[in-house]
Amino acid sequence: MPRTTPTNCPRAYIQSLPPVSCGRRSTWRLARSAVIVVAVGTAIVAGAFIFFPKQQTAQAILCTSCNAHVPEPGPARPWEVDIPVSTYSRVNTRNGNLFTAIPIVSWSGRGPDMNMMLYHNSANVGVTDTYASATGFSVGDGWSISYSDHLLFSDYPYTITVVAADGTKDVFTQNGANWDAPLGVHDRLEPTPAPGHPDLWRLTHKNQSYHEFSNPSSTPRNRKS
Repeated sequence: MPRTTPTNCPRAYIQSLPPVSCGRRSTWRLARSAVIVVAVGTAIVAGAFIFFPKQQTAQAILCTSCNAHVPEPGPARPWEVDIPVSTYSRVNTRNGNLFTAIPIVSWSGRGPDMNMMLYHNSANVGVTDTYASATGFSVGDGWSISYSDHLLFSDYPYTITVVAADGTKDVFTQNGANWDAPLGVHDRLEPTPAPGHPDLWRLTHKNQSYHEFSNPSSTPRNRKS
């Protein structure tokens, strides 16, 4: 008696004995694949619910010793992000300082341009070690003005803090005869005593312009390019 096989079955099935309905076998295979997919998906979801909460808990435990970023005066650093909140003000999203820079007057001529600015830092509100406090000239709590850059000396550890007119503070640490700039700052600080100015210091910037400080509590003696 001749054997009949469905014409839509694969060759391996056609050669198999005894003849079985190809449609039933295909249905069984689909059902088995569906069960496997559902089982694997369930295992993945269950693993996610078990693993990720533990991971987040571990991260929370590790961060209990983390220190929050303290507001620092000055505009945002190149590696930080700030957002505008008004025409002249921006807030640092990393440390929360609200920095305001208001132009007063400026003019150009031979040499560097002259720019008179008024600055305010929320991080400087209540701070007493400012140039204004040292000289008796103050424009208000948290406020500073152009050309009020100054140096702050610390005996232990022996450091020099360069305070820019906009409030930015860079702490230089003594390393032998050199002064190491903080990470990310490319300025160079060095003593440059001269006749009549034994306490002269020079701060050279990345673009080779520089400030000269005639003593620890004064404004820059000059600025050249």
